[in-house]
Amino acid sequence: DTTPTVEITDDPEIGTLNVVEASGGDGAHTVTITAPEYTATAADGIASETVTYTLGLANGPATGLQTIDGQDITLDVSTDGQTVTGLYGDDQIAFTIALDGNEITFTSFTALYHEQPDNDTQVTLGDLVELTATVTVTDGDGDTATDTATATVTAAIDDTTPTVEITDDPEIGTLNVVEA
Repeated sequence: DTTPTVEITDDPEIGTLNVVEASGGDGAHTVTITAPEYTATAADGIASETVTYTLGLANGPATGLQTIDGQDITLDVSTDGQTVTGLYGDDQIAFTIALDGNEITFTSFTALYHEQPDNDTQVTLGDLVELTATVTVTDGDGDTATDTATATVTAAIDDTTPTVEITDDPEIGTLNVVEA
């Protein structure tokens, strides 16, 4: 009996996720993952090919990010690898990065501290979160082979910029002068 082979030849690709801080579900941004390219062979014929995705932490839970009031944000990965949550305080949610099939969605729920060198209007997650693609090939008699590849999830949170709009011109009342 022979086993199939699979080799990933090009990593998965993910567009940049960009949200406005504290915009919630209405401001969420979703991108479609471009599946990895791969080659597969099987002497018994290929019965099925699947690509699945999970999220993970590239460098542990520390982020170096803080909420606007100075609370540190740490990352937590769900047990199924489908969601990374930025947490602060008593398990309050700052943001989430969630997988749904071949789509990944970034949502921000709170304002973040934005003082970074050369950029005080945007916070990036750098290389903190990674996506793992697993390709599984099953041959005609049920043997399987897998290969994995990772890609960095690039995500940015834009600062909210205060706005002001004057809706009515100022009025000046009548001045009365009394001579002495």
